[in-house]
Amino acid sequence: MNENKFEALTNEGDVILVQEEEMRGYLGNCSMFKLSDIVRKVSCQFLNLKEEFWWKEDIPRRKWVIDGIKCEILKVGEGIWKKGKMRIKVVLEFCPDEPKSSNSLLTASNSPLDDLRG
Repeated sequence: MNENKFEALTNEGDVILVQEEEMRGYLGNCSMFKLSDIVRKVSCQFLNLKEEFWWKEDIPRRKWVIDGIKCEILKVGEGIWKKGKMRIKVVLEFCPDEPKSSNSLLTASNSPLDDLRG
């Protein structure tokens, strides 16, 4: 797989099926997840937080991934400190096995539903 073919998954409602059985144990031994579930699980692991406490608003550790924490940054080459916030964002990426081809995608003009529409 070529590294530049990976694209970020952004729709938290997308469903992911893990096909490698030995990899399922890392995410609760389930094979199917919504993207939002995986992001929450990974965030909880990072924060050392039990998932049942994720929805509690009074958990200060959640600031690392929700609101961000106050910090200062000194970027290379800029020479000055900047105040602001930083947060950790969990991003999952996907790389399809086969490249997209125009023949495999149905368009409105060549859909099998055209007979029913007309």
